[in-house]
Amino acid sequence: MGDMLAAICARGNQFRFTAMGASMSPVICSGDVLIINPVTNDIDLGDIVACITPGVNNLLVHRVVGKRGCCFLLKGDNVWHNDGYCGKNSIHGCVKEVLFEGKESNIFHKTVWAVCSRNKFFKKIFALASRFNILTFVCRVANRLT
Repeated sequence: MGDMLAAICARGNQFRFTAMGASMSPVICSGDVLIINPVTNDIDLGDIVACITPGVNNLLVHRVVGKRGCCFLLKGDNVWHNDGYCGKNSIHGCVKEVLFEGKESNIFHKTVWAVCSRNKFFKKIFALASRFNILTFVCRVANRLT
């Protein structure tokens, strides 16, 4: 999957796939369809990016929670640990849309995505809250309630 992401985004095309796992829940849940746009400009704090993990060659979709030079610290919102720093050359796209089609309608899920993906201020708040595990705690509680 990682090789397909790299090849499609390198051509300037969108990449579409179904998310698996709960590391970004409730922002992105298993079964959501993600639309990934190629990286065309700067990557910002709070962006949810698609990258290929070095050495393992797995596709990873997590939030940028920090930056050091040309490297980005990635972390899933619903996990306690970060993924470490990733070079910009490993990041191939940014999640620009989540499609909820064919899923049970969950207004909470849709609202969280709308807030954290469109507003730069809230993206930065989500990034900092995720980096320091505040968002992780909130996600765990929210996932139990929904």
